[in-house]
Amino acid sequence: MKLAEMDRLTDRLQLAAVADAAERLRHTLVQHPDLRLGFIFPDGASSATTELDLPPMVVQMFVDVLDLLAQGQAVSLSVKKLEMTTEETASFLGVSRSLIRQEIERGRLKFRKTGNRRMISRDEAVLYRDEKQRALKGE
Repeated sequence: MKLAEMDRLTDRLQLAAVADAAERLRHTLVQHPDLRLGFIFPDGASSATTELDLPPMVVQMFVDVLDLLAQGQAVSLSVKKLEMTTEETASFLGVSRSLIRQEIERGRLKFRKTGNRRMISRDEAVLYRDEKQRALKGE
């Protein structure tokens, strides 16, 4: 599921403005590493405002996105699932579901049972993939 998608910028003025914003933010982050980016916006029908502070990690991600856009790249943000079904794990690893089931039964992939589903953590799938790649290289 895509959260946000932005086609690449092609307008030179937009590219320049985005590049300038990224550079200014990056420079400010170097001087103030704990910088919190904030937004102030109207709070409903009243004249009150609400402030929203973003932590430094999110500010850095924002700078990274601006950099990519300034380079003419398209940007897409998506949800990274922390747990996957056997089918999703098979797709992630590029193998069959039956191989995933076999690896679970052999104890090579840890899982958690939820109802009748076996859920594999993304971290576990990455470890499994990395181990298989190392084995192929003979490490």
